[in-house]
Amino acid sequence: MKSDARCRIEVVVSDGRELNGLLDKAVDTLLATALERKKNGILVTRHDGSRYTVELSDEVPYGLTHERSI
Repeated sequence: MKSDARCRIEVVVSDGRELNGLLDKAVDTLLATALERKKNGILVTRHDGSRYTVELSDEVPYGLTHERSI
């Protein structure tokens, strides 16, 4: 898991059984920053089966978490 200035975390998994735990941890980590800022929601993006990003986003209303696949 890589983190960028407390606003974006990249999650890469080689074992699918790790995915939910790592995504939950990333969301929990960014939730603290979102609660401080009170202006961004959290966006979870699936890039492929093994790579995801979790980030604070102006596209997502404060207090919500959205998921998308690209």
